[in-house]
Amino acid sequence: MLNQTQKGELKLEYSHNIIEHLGLKLYQNKPTNVIAELISNAWDADAGNTWLVIKDGIEIPDSEKYICVIDDGYGMDPISIKEKYLVIGLRKRSFDNPAEKSSTKGRFLMGRKGIGKLAPFGIAGRLTVMTIYNDINNIKRISVFSLDIDGMLKDDHSGLQLISSYSPEVIYFNEVLEDIDITVLEKFKFNDFKEKIESKLTGTAIFLSKLKTKNSISPIRLIESVGRRFTVTISEYNFNVYINDRLVEAKESLPKFDIRYPKEGFETETININGIDREIRYWAGFVETADWPQEEAGVGVYAHGKIAQDRPYFFKVKGKEIYSRYMYAVIEADWLDELEEDVISTDRTTINWDSDETQPLHEFCQQLVKKWIEKFIKDNNPGGKEKLIEIIRNTPNIPKVTDSERDAIAELVHKLGPKVHKDKTVQLEVIKAMTSSWTHRPMQILIKKLWDAFEISEDDTDSFTNSLKCLNEHLVPESLSMSVIQAQRIYALSKLYNLKNNGNENQLQALLETFPWILGTEMENLRPNQSLKENIAEAALRGLVPAHGYTKDQLAKDPDGKLRPDFVFFSNESETEIVVVELKSPQIPLEIKHRGQLTAYLDWFEGQCRHR
Repeated sequence: MLNQTQKGELKLEYSHNIIEHLGLKLYQNKPTNVIAELISNAWDADAGNTWLVIKDGIEIPDSEKYICVIDDGYGMDPISIKEKYLVIGLRKRSFDNPAEKSSTKGRFLMGRKGIGKLAPFGIAGRLTVMTIYNDINNIKRISVFSLDIDGMLKDDHSGLQLISSYSPEVIYFNEVLEDIDITVLEKFKFNDFKEKIESKLTGTAIFLSKLKTKNSISPIRLIESVGRRFTVTISEYNFNVYINDRLVEAKESLPKFDIRYPKEGFETETININGIDREIRYWAGFVETADWPQEEAGVGVYAHGKIAQDRPYFFKVKGKEIYSRYMYAVIEADWLDELEEDVISTDRTTINWDSDETQPLHEFCQQLVKKWIEKFIKDNNPGGKEKLIEIIRNTPNIPKVTDSERDAIAELVHKLGPKVHKDKTVQLEVIKAMTSSWTHRPMQILIKKLWDAFEISEDDTDSFTNSLKCLNEHLVPESLSMSVIQAQRIYALSKLYNLKNNGNENQLQALLETFPWILGTEMENLRPNQSLKENIAEAALRGLVPAHGYTKDQLAKDPDGKLRPDFVFFSNESETEIVVVELKSPQIPLEIKHRGQLTAYLDWFEGQCRHR
């Protein structure tokens, strides 16, 4: 006989994991992504304005820190709260109408999966919703309730960790706005909410408390990030976003371009995909100096005004990395968010480019990126190689070289980055140094090898290391004149400039160990000390340097691996003078704990010295 459980209907039950993976894990410590989801909700609610209020400075006690996102949309009535907002994973659009629009202003909806409501739990432990709407009698009504992640993840002790039910803390539900006691809502900054939506007196505020972010959120950086994750915030869509009362505008959120294609607005193209004409809008800008983080360069693909493929992305265009670092491009393809197949990742950072619907777009954009870069090279260095050959031929005081040597030098200089070609004085200095060096046979071999290595991949660690080995093979001072040394220093400093924005600790270690003088003239008498490096690695392995447990773990797994403590060690011959240089990636913000790591190393060194 079958028991009741065996005979019962099949049903799908959700584990706590869905909250953890779609809220905590997916958006953990990603405030920009969280705020982007809340801005999307405001857009879908037909808001004309959205305000972000951030109070998380280091001077504010943790219990008083908060982030509040306010919009003047149409608010939520009881049915919307119960049957939509409090239902995880409810699709915002119907299955048969993925291009569904908002109810009042007819906007294409940004939301799709119905899980954006979980995003705030990636940076906050508690979320309070205040929402005001007009009922059928045109009476303003308000609902206020709170969700707490600890309560939502509370174990039911059944061992199954099922979400049976969770009851939000309800403060007001569908009450007449004029009848409530607003003093109860002071801790949620209700007066600020009401003041901002005063003209319409409908809208929603999402108040985040029990913040989990380690570092304060920079309003300036957030303005840049929000402006780059949306196009609707900087275009004519009657939708404004304010961060601490500062309007997000193109002049602040976008880079300052030296060259832009087209100069204003965008270009439009229609491509046929599987028998359907699809419209694409696009533009590209190139900055004067690429002194920004690597992830800010490249192409962003947008659908309905929101990022769908995040930067850095270059559509697999290779061999042009030195120029693509200067590019910031936008491609808008709204139809990507209207397909039956959901081709955009949940966190809206990648597109499924293997889909039949997206492959033709990828091919088109790949050619578009190539065209942009080629045009930029031509506009940035008018005349190209022919102009460089003319400079080498006609400039006084440049050593005479053969026609074939002149062509080879022009080819190499032509491949240098835009910074060299923008400053004609710098360009001439590089040509002089390169031509002077070319007259030394060892340097001819060296330069050719360097460029061959970097043509493989601008950012490849092995190629970089190989080039340094190549450089060392020819570092014989007796055989090199001052012009050769100058060429080496130009090379070293240019690589330092590139690695500052686009390198890792291992690459910087190799560069500094090869050229200690980069750190200052006082370093010229010091040399890299390999024994100190080996000793500190052994100390990390034995747990004598507690600040680097991760290094310890990795060394235990692979003693000969490439991972090294992110320090460079120099000393004089007698080791009476030791210099320890700590390296950090520009993508890692400095924190107090990093000072502790350096102190741990210094303490260890002092202890070793006392035992000598």
